[in-house]
Amino acid sequence: MIRKVFVLHDKTTNNITTYSTLVELCKNDIGVSKGTLDRFNFDGSDYENERFRVLKRYTKQKRKK
Repeated sequence: MIRKVFVLHDKTTNNITTYSTLVELCKNDIGVSKGTLDRFNFDGSDYENERFRVLKRYTKQKRKK
């Protein structure tokens, strides 16, 4: 099963946090609205501002037998 993961990279502290939804990610004060991130084309590049970088990645999970 492939899952979508949003990665929040704080450039000032080099801290990396992962979220399963944009709603959870936007609960942080990252200087951008959820609507802006909804419209952003993550397939082409990562969203970046002065302090944060937001990446969208996909993971694979093995099925349990």
